[in-house]
Amino acid sequence: KPLPLRSLLIPRVIIAAGNYAALSFLDIAFRAVQPVFFATPLELGGLGLDPPRIGNILAIYGVINGLFQIFFFADL
Repeated sequence: KPLPLRSLLIPRVIIAAGNYAALSFLDIAFRAVQPVFFATPLELGGLGLDPPRIGNILAIYGVINGLFQIFFFADL
């Protein structure tokens, strides 16, 4: 007989799921604001980069992130 889903709602599982949700939200927010920071002029506190350079930075980060996941995460 399978366990009911309600039996998983113990404090340890709720805390782990809440931490994952919070970190995911912060990661998505950071990824959304980062290009705006890159494009904002220096006088306003940004880096003042042009769109092609921002695209290159994000692409390089994506490639490095993918390679890191391939080589440094344990096999599932």
